[in-house]
Amino acid sequence: MKRAHALGAAVGVAVGVAGTIAVQRATAPPATLVQQLQRLPPGSAFTIPPGTYAGEVVLHNPQRLTLRGAGAVTFSNGSDYGLKLDGGRDVSLSGIAFSHNRGHGLMAVNVDGLTVDHCTADANQTNGFLTGDSRRVTVTNSRARNNVGGHGCYLSQKGDGYLIQACTFTGNGRCGVQINAHPGGASGVRVLGNDLRFNPTAGLQLAAVKMAVVAGNTVGSNRSGTVVWDDGSGSAWACDGIDLTGQAGTFNIAKNSKNVKLPAKSN
Repeated sequence: MKRAHALGAAVGVAVGVAGTIAVQRATAPPATLVQQLQRLPPGSAFTIPPGTYAGEVVLHNPQRLTLRGAGAVTFSNGSDYGLKLDGGRDVSLSGIAFSHNRGHGLMAVNVDGLTVDHCTADANQTNGFLTGDSRRVTVTNSRARNNVGGHGCYLSQKGDGYLIQACTFTGNGRCGVQINAHPGGASGVRVLGNDLRFNPTAGLQLAAVKMAVVAGNTVGSNRSGTVVWDDGSGSAWACDGIDLTGQAGTFNIAKNSKNVKLPAKSN
């Protein structure tokens, strides 16, 4: 059973697996909050009060953690990211905004089980949502717009069990969604029913993805709609088993890709 707790004005806070806390280049939260966080076991739920939390927040190896925003909650003005998950398992984020960070909005590395729902990542300098070497990643009902140097949502390096559904990733510097799973590859990928317009490179770009279903996305007003990519680097980057039969729009399929199913041509 998850234990519910209120997270106060924790600016620049790193929370460890057992709830221990270290303050990084920011004002310390109240002592009572520090004591509370130190006692938190895995399986806890945090509620963050409304406010803008400036600086970088790092959570080291959180386990079965639920982090919710109560009202308008924004992580902003971080140097490399607004919030970073460094390891961990079964982390759920909802109702949180990541904006105007000098790097990424949300960054998650080596996380096994990440759910992002009803979150936004706008106007960051690199990517809105970024994962690396993470598996079982679900991003739903979320938005990433106008992230000037990168992608709206970038799932990178190896992983499996990705779901991106009912999101809006528009006006970013490169792609709406980029899944680049080299090295290692990714399987069990689903990209369903998203708005991926107005990105200069592509609405969706896949590389080194093995087994994916792409359907029902809006991909107009990009240079390319859906790209199945190998970077011109051969089979290590190539995709295999991509089902595009439920996807409309334009397609750019690299020659090294295998078993790509395209929509039937209408008469």
